[in-house]
Amino acid sequence: MCVVLIGVQCHPVASLIVAANRDEFYDRPAVPPGILSRVPLIIAGQDVRDGGTWLGMTSWGVAGLTNEPSGDRPARGRRSRGLLVLDVLRAGSKSEAVAHAEAAAPGHAPFHLFVADEDGGGVVNWDGERTTTDPITPGWHVLANATMDTPGSFKVLCARRLLEEIPKDGVEAVVRALQRVLSSHAKPERPPARPTWLPEQVRRDLSSLCVHTRQYGTRSCSILMKGGRAGARYWHLEGPPCEGRLATVPLPLG
Repeated sequence: MCVVLIGVQCHPVASLIVAANRDEFYDRPAVPPGILSRVPLIIAGQDVRDGGTWLGMTSWGVAGLTNEPSGDRPARGRRSRGLLVLDVLRAGSKSEAVAHAEAAAPGHAPFHLFVADEDGGGVVNWDGERTTTDPITPGWHVLANATMDTPGSFKVLCARRLLEEIPKDGVEAVVRALQRVLSSHAKPERPPARPTWLPEQVRRDLSSLCVHTRQYGTRSCSILMKGGRAGARYWHLEGPPCEGRLATVPLPLG
């Protein structure tokens, strides 16, 4: 149950800010972010099992994906959603990436895939039956395991409240503040109604921004910036944001 914070033209340090937690089963191995491709240039982490990624940066922007819970619709026999993220990162532009995600959605389990550059972008939503695309406009947005900025979502409400505390200046100060946001363990008093196949306590545990359960939880966190004073920057932590410090990922980007 991942969460992605997307800020477009809303902060003086960077035109595009993406801060994300990757939640996954603890026994599913992954490689930290690095250069996955030089032509086109792609910097991303990699899922060892299927070879895809959950979040990455390329010369024109950033793309990533959260899964739509679909326990009643097994993903067996479908192409890995992480491979689709790699596909869109190989695109030549934001618009080309969005178009590819829309066209290629069938054949994958349900997802919410975002594509953004310094001017905005879009979130392609695939529910297993139809595709919709929501624009990413200037401002802060929260993408969890549902459509972007879902009304009433505890994760969305919690993240938006904490984002109000982000300092107005200093790249490193902003990174530390975003890590604090991603580290939140706040949970709702009542569990959400979905996913219905999970026990109530598990649903409540999965509602925090930083997730800790016995078999599943927040495996890593990343913060990416493009434009403004920051230029192109990428920070990453292997492990939950509440238990370490993000380190800079070397970028051969301008």
